[in-house]
Amino acid sequence: MARQPQKIPVYPLERQSDAQFSIRRVMRAGPPDNREWIASPHRHNFYFIGLVQQGAGKHLVDFKEYTMAPNTLNIISPHQVHHVHQQPDAHQTVKGVALFFTRDFVQSHPLLDNIEWMGGQLHLDETEMQLLLALCEQLLAAYEQQQTMSDRIIRSYLDIFFSHVHHMMQERQAPHLLTNDARIVKTLQQLIHRHFLEQKSAGDYAALLHLTPGYLSDVVKKQTGKSPSQLIADRVILEAKRLLVHTTGSVKEIAYQLNFNEATYFYRFFKKYAGQTPEQFREEIRKKYSIT
Repeated sequence: MARQPQKIPVYPLERQSDAQFSIRRVMRAGPPDNREWIASPHRHNFYFIGLVQQGAGKHLVDFKEYTMAPNTLNIISPHQVHHVHQQPDAHQTVKGVALFFTRDFVQSHPLLDNIEWMGGQLHLDETEMQLLLALCEQLLAAYEQQQTMSDRIIRSYLDIFFSHVHHMMQERQAPHLLTNDARIVKTLQQLIHRHFLEQKSAGDYAALLHLTPGYLSDVVKKQTGKSPSQLIADRVILEAKRLLVHTTGSVKEIAYQLNFNEATYFYRFFKKYAGQTPEQFREEIRKKYSIT
C-alpha cells in the first residue's frame, strides 16, 4: 500500500468549525507559551494580525525571520508556513492584541489583496500604534458583548482598521497610481496563488485574463522584470521549499504533491530556479534554523 504523503499541519481558528473571527488581549509575565504546536511549522486557515506593545521574540515565516518587537504590526496569511523560532525569555512581559479572522468573514478590502505581496511586518510610530489599539478596544467590546448586531459592528470596525493599516503602508511607499498594467499583474499573481498546482503554463493564465500570451508577457516584464513563467515558477518553488523543509516526504513524493509527472523533471526544475538541489536546500535550511 502506497504511503500517504506527509502534510504540513493546518490549524483552524477555533475548535468550532464555523468560527470566523476572534480577538484577544495578550498579557503574560513569566515563562514562555508552552503550547508545543506554536514552535512547530504549521499553517492557519485564517489571517492573523498581531499588535506588539511589549516583549520580543523570533518568528520564522516562509524562511524569513521576523522579530516580534514593540510597536510592530505583524501579519500572517492563511497559506503561509510559520512557527515561533525563538520565544521571549521568562523574564519578559509580553503584551499586545491578537486578531484572527477568515477571508469569508470580512468585506473585500485592498489591504487583504496586498497582504500576499507585502512584507509581513509594519513598524509603527506611537501615534499609529495608539490609533490601532483604540480600534482594537472597540473590536474587543463588540466581540465580548455578542449582541444581535455584533458581527456587523465587528466587520465595520475591521474595515476601518484595515483602511488605516493600508494608509500606513501607502505612506511608506513612493506615491503612485495603480495603472491598468499593475492591476493585470496583481490579478495574475492572485490567480497563480489559487491555481499554481493545476496550471503551470503562462498561456493558461493569459486565457483566464482574456489576454494574448504576448501581451501578458510584455506587461509582466515591464512591471516586474520577470516573465509570467517566472512568476509561476516562483510560486511553485515556494511551495516546494515549504514541503522540503517542513515535511519528511521524499523528493519523489513532493514532486507528486506538486503535480509533476516525473520526479526527474521536478528535480531539474527546482535546481534551475533555486540554484541548488532539493536535498541541498532541505539540509541547509534545516541546519540554519535547527528544524527537525
